[in-house]
Amino acid sequence: MGHVHGSGCGTQAGSVRVLVVDDSRVVRAVVKGCLRTGGYMVDEASDGLAALQMHRSAPYDVVVSDVGMPGLDGFALLKALTQQPNPPEMVLLTALSNVEEQSSERGIKLGDFEWLSKPPAAPDTVVSAVQRALSRKRRHLAA
Repeated sequence: MGHVHGSGCGTQAGSVRVLVVDDSRVVRAVVKGCLRTGGYMVDEASDGLAALQMHRSAPYDVVVSDVGMPGLDGFALLKALTQQPNPPEMVLLTALSNVEEQSSERGIKLGDFEWLSKPPAAPDTVVSAVQRALSRKRRHLAA
């Protein structure tokens, strides 16, 4: 199928729920395919509001979201999700080179989330970003 190097995804990934949020159907399909190849359970939403509603009804471990979407964009979604009882870790997708500047303007620290360039360079990069997000979630739970 795909070739995800060093993913270490095995059965552990199979219980991890990931939500992919992007207004581009093509980007959602690419990211979803990368994560399914890595063994993750993946759902998708076409906008931030739908993603927020989906998380509220059945919380996700990780949300991979585009930054630039109409309506509730990725930064607004990040802020909304962090206020939920069981907040997911976030991976933000952006075609913008100034993600650090944009996040600080919105009052969000760059360390609060993982980010990937859009479109993702390789399946490994998507899976690695989700793994880093999950590691951060485990550290927070252990603290």
